[in-house]
Amino acid sequence: MSHSLDTGTTSVEKTITLTNPGGAPLSIFSITVAGTDPSDFSQTNTCGTGIGVNGTCKIMVTFSPTATGVRTASVMITDNAANSSQSVPLKGTGILPVTLTPAMLAFGNVAVGTTSASKSVIVKNTSSTTLTITSISLTGADPGSYNLTNPCGSSLASEKSCTLAVTFSPASSGTLDASITLDDSASDSPQTVSINGTGVAPVTVTPGSLAFASQSVGTTSAARTVTLKNDQSTSLTGIGISYAGPNAGDFSNTTTCTSVLGAGKTCTISVKFAPSAAGAESATLVITDSASTSPQQVPRSGTGVISVTVTPRTLTFASQTVGTTSAAKTVTVKNNSTTASLTITGIALSGNDPGDFNPTNMCVSPLAPATSCTISVTFDPTATGSRTATLTVNDLNGTTNHQNVSLSGTGK
Repeated sequence: MSHSLDTGTTSVEKTITLTNPGGAPLSIFSITVAGTDPSDFSQTNTCGTGIGVNGTCKIMVTFSPTATGVRTASVMITDNAANSSQSVPLKGTGILPVTLTPAMLAFGNVAVGTTSASKSVIVKNTSSTTLTITSISLTGADPGSYNLTNPCGSSLASEKSCTLAVTFSPASSGTLDASITLDDSASDSPQTVSINGTGVAPVTVTPGSLAFASQSVGTTSAARTVTLKNDQSTSLTGIGISYAGPNAGDFSNTTTCTSVLGAGKTCTISVKFAPSAAGAESATLVITDSASTSPQQVPRSGTGVISVTVTPRTLTFASQTVGTTSAAKTVTVKNNSTTASLTITGIALSGNDPGDFNPTNMCVSPLAPATSCTISVTFDPTATGSRTATLTVNDLNGTTNHQNVSLSGTGK
């Protein structure tokens, strides 16, 4: 026996009649379903343990497909007849009551802020009865990135189809996944179609920020490169480059970018930092164009510092009698900036024998641009032998914020 049926449903019974034409009662030992797909078929019977002479009994079989495609099995009858056991082949075909084609929609790369071309999903009612549609909706992780047009209504007649239209409108970059979910009266409800796509920036700017190393006030850094890439399938137009922020004037650029950048093309912006004052500085490179994400912005930062020289870096005193004071030696502090003042916060002594050296600080803060000041140091050993210390000149806006001078002498 053969039959086609929706998966997840059960057929009406079909009957097999077992007859005993012999001259003696027939003993029945078992009636079972066996073969490739026995779980898709089931039987009940009236045969009991035997059939009398010329008697009959009935075996009722139903089909409940658990999967699509051809499903096969056999009813196996074991008895005391000479030709035991007997078998009856069973065959059925499982079909989906509702099909959605294709099972997946892949939109690929779509620029953020734009909408893709439409893709179709065909909904077909393959069952023999009218399909009642409860809802067709977008579900999953990113349903808001997709748009669904549903003309199917609340029912679909047997063997009829309707077509869904889906578009992809990524609001952000990255992989965006969703599903179409169909809730209906079919046995396999709900049915789903997977959807995926990748939102890509129509324009990419790399790197996303620029942090310059500390730069001496009044000097210009080496150039750092920003690359502008047009990821669209059409030309990028109206390209403009400007600066914004509190220190915009301290950043400058040269560029290979013109007002138009072809599809898939790149251009570069070379940025330099020339601090006009000491301290942290910031600005933003602003790129305007025809892309949906315009303007693109690249934060920039750097620190202006003052070049300071302290000479000499070592003071070596001659041997000095304990308890007496040497002649002074001089340390010169120079502000090399031609535009910014140096804020000197003080001097300090550290090391093994700081009490044996006596500095006199004649530097007045702030130290004007391109000027110098001096610190006088004397040696007054408190014990015999080698005596050492370190003189540190501290500032707020110099290259390293402190400059060290090694001090040494010998007490006798």
